Amino acid sequence: MVAAFSPPMGGAHATQLARPVTVWLPYWGMGAAWNATQAEETFSYGPRRHRHDVWYEDARANYDRARLAAADGFAGIDLWYAGGEDPAVWPLLQGLYSSAS
Repeated sequence: MVAAFSPPMGGAHATQLARPVTVWLPYWGMGAAWNATQAEETFSYGPRRHRHDVWYEDARANYDRARLAAADGFAGIDLWYAGGEDPAVWPLLQGLYSSAS
């Protein structure tokens, strides 16, 4: 969930892209939308000709993937970027796996 794209505002804040996307969205006056088909958060910015679509995983996306893995008998999951996950995912996963044992 770390921003890895050019921000719509540019300027001095362009150097702080290693912050979670959710920190920047309110600053830019934007909000993300849940895409149920892809099970990911998404938002778009920029003029029509130069529109950027951004997709990212949040706690809900990680939880949905963990739920599917648990339903198929997997003992656990691994997150792509350790430390880059939404901290809100940990209480969800703890409840999922503590109730499965």
